[in-house]
Amino acid sequence: FWHRKVQIILIVLIFMVIGVAYTACFVTPKYTSSTTLVLAAGKDSTLPTSITTTDVNLNSKLISTYREIATSDKVVRKVINNLGLDISDQVLKNSITVKVVADSEVIKISVTNRNSEIAAKIANELADVTAERVAYVMSSDKPKVVEEAVVPKYPSSPNTKKNTAMGGLAFAFVAA
Repeated sequence: FWHRKVQIILIVLIFMVIGVAYTACFVTPKYTSSTTLVLAAGKDSTLPTSITTTDVNLNSKLISTYREIATSDKVVRKVINNLGLDISDQVLKNSITVKVVADSEVIKISVTNRNSEIAAKIANELADVTAERVAYVMSSDKPKVVEEAVVPKYPSSPNTKKNTAMGGLAFAFVAA
């Protein structure tokens, strides 16, 4: 290997350049924008002085329910209609991610799209429509938007550095 180190390094560099060029030319960048909602407590409710296991289990079930409502057909169609989007329900559903923030009552809704502005608009509209739908379905107070989605400055994918490094390492073994 030592006698052919120049050839191996040259091949690795060539394929790293090819990896960068491929990523730049053929992979469409995608942007992810996120908004957060907090589960609404009743207007007259007070925080409990102690939390029981039942409270934790109920909270996790409610969050699962909120997740399902956020990606339901009715919510997705309303977002598409409100924004006048020209995409199918399934395409929009596939671009939505709903997660619980660190075992809290905060739900993070993320939307991935090729256009950063559209990703932010969809995320904000989805939060509003989800909050309305949750209030209606659960007969409860409307969840509050904690943080609105902003237009992302940088793409969430592809990761050019990672693709370049992986391409270089893979072809280092091939070259060796």
